[in-house]
Amino acid sequence: MGARADAVDLIFGEFNTVWAANAPAPIPVIAWEDQVFDPPDTADSWVRVSVRHGDGDLITMGPVGSRVWRNDGVVIVQIFTRSGIGRENSDALAEVAILAFRGKSVGVSPCVRFRDIKPREIGPDGPWYQQNITTSFEYDETA
Repeated sequence: MGARADAVDLIFGEFNTVWAANAPAPIPVIAWEDQVFDPPDTADSWVRVSVRHGDGDLITMGPVGSRVWRNDGVVIVQIFTRSGIGRENSDALAEVAILAFRGKSVGVSPCVRFRDIKPREIGPDGPWYQQNITTSFEYDETA
């Protein structure tokens, strides 16, 4: 795989590990962005995780194959809890999503670095109350 696919795998892997270890039971199902998903009728909560790449900037000069490019983007964690049951569950899940990335770097080559975590309360969305956690990331790639 290339650095881009490796970076996405590292991001998804870190979130999955932290979510499984820290989300309150019953652990809400994760809807990965590249899979078909219908929220279960019986679920009190669920989460969608997406990665969106931004620009890549050349940060070192040299011959092709030894130049370093810095790639960046954003991880979007959308948390959905049943409307009308209070925010406690939603806030607890938001804290877990923040914990997944705050102050962390994962991987070696590439090494994905996370920064600038922003929680946002979106509010009611049909039968769901929604909060989004966005986290900027960057990693370097030699090409």
